[in-house]
Amino acid sequence: MQYQSHGHFEIWSEDATVFAELHGCWNQEGGLEFEREFMRVASDMPSQWAHLAYLNDWDLCTPEVTEIIMRLVDWCLHQGLVRAANIYTPSAIKTGLLNKMIVQQEGKFIRRIFDNPEDGALWLTEEGYPTKTSRAA
Repeated sequence: MQYQSHGHFEIWSEDATVFAELHGCWNQEGGLEFEREFMRVASDMPSQWAHLAYLNDWDLCTPEVTEIIMRLVDWCLHQGLVRAANIYTPSAIKTGLLNKMIVQQEGKFIRRIFDNPEDGALWLTEEGYPTKTSRAA
């Protein structure tokens, strides 16, 4: 029996930043689709790159997704991810789950949480990864 993917996303890159907008509640199939697409987009990044994740519309996930995201984070760190900005309205539940899946700091990698995209993009820019909050036309 094959299950239908739940949750959806958009992933794109600009310069040395990979952007991701996450929506809905994710199941394992949705997590696997995200992993494949993220790896495809991030494979073209320079030796050091950043990530900006819009998580306000993400409604958490099933337990199976935790392993998928942890595996993806490990892959990203080995592919040169050095900065990540997570954008979402403060939520203890979301923070707890994200902290379980994504390290806060490891080697050159640093992750920060912001409650608005402008502050996240400003931090990435200050860290050497010029980032704007809207897609290029």
